[in-house]
Amino acid sequence: MSTRVVALYRKAFLSAVGVVIACIPWLWLAERFGWNQRPIHFIQTFLAVPAVWVASAGFLWFGRAEPGSRALRVFAWFAWFIATLWLAFLAYVLFGADFSWMNQR
Repeated sequence: MSTRVVALYRKAFLSAVGVVIACIPWLWLAERFGWNQRPIHFIQTFLAVPAVWVASAGFLWFGRAEPGSRALRVFAWFAWFIATLWLAFLAYVLFGADFSWMNQR
């Protein structure tokens, strides 16, 4: 594949990982100062983590023949695996979890 495509996936993957990591202290500050946490959770859960999943998968798929990227490929596998676990958990909570026990009076 073209090196431009691989470079684009690498840049998107590293940027999305950066956004996910940047949301952590932002969320701590929001918790500490009583700010609204909804935008942080929305950005991290519904935008950044799926972007990590797609971009790391694209980087791993299209960058197979790229020389000298072993450490970055290991990091991409780790990020893809963690994002897959998070998305599976999110799908379970949104579509399969039973919250009927919370309707107590």
